Amino acid sequence: VPKEVRRAAERARALTPLRVRPSGLAHLPGEGDREEAVLLAEPAGGKDYGSWWHDALARFPWAGDDAAQAQAMAEALARAEPGWRERGAAELARFAESNERFVLGAAARGGAAMLAEIPFTRAESGAAPCHVEGVMALVMLPRPGEPTLIFDWKTDRLAVGESPAALLARLRATYGPQLEEYARTFAPEPVRLALFATAIGRGIEWTRGGD
Repeated sequence: VPKEVRRAAERARALTPLRVRPSGLAHLPGEGDREEAVLLAEPAGGKDYGSWWHDALARFPWAGDDAAQAQAMAEALARAEPGWRERGAAELARFAESNERFVLGAAARGGAAMLAEIPFTRAESGAAPCHVEGVMALVMLPRPGEPTLIFDWKTDRLAVGESPAALLARLRATYGPQLEEYARTFAPEPVRLALFATAIGRGIEWTRGGD
């Protein structure tokens, strides 16, 4: 390749903003965490299961009554692959009894807008210009004066000997930076952030910049 072409390509790269995906900010087990990673229970379905769960909840009728929501979960289970249908049935049952389903459902019936799988992009200037892009699993836009809620589903399994509280703490430590980056899209308004652990049917919530 001629030197002039290489120089032109290098100049173009220097001027092109970097692309940042919030999902890449998650602290996943690396080489130094190999022992911990081995302890994690082998999930049925892996990433495909996670995609199925997100699709199931993207179609969920939050403002519907119990019958409509039960029908949506039955239809989602019918779309599940046989290899993880049993896991899906168990985790949907936990979700059906969860506080999050009742609270978010009540908010939706009270007029809050529930936006599922929302893509976004945001430009960042500075010494290293970049654009941030990603997909937010669920955004709840409440009544005026109340903070926006960004909600994400996490299908990570319990590690051997791990308590539900420890799982939620691990999920926040792992995926918190991802949700914090989502929250910056709504700056400077206050934003509530929440993760739901499908393995235990419970969530953890915090406010951006708070506890």
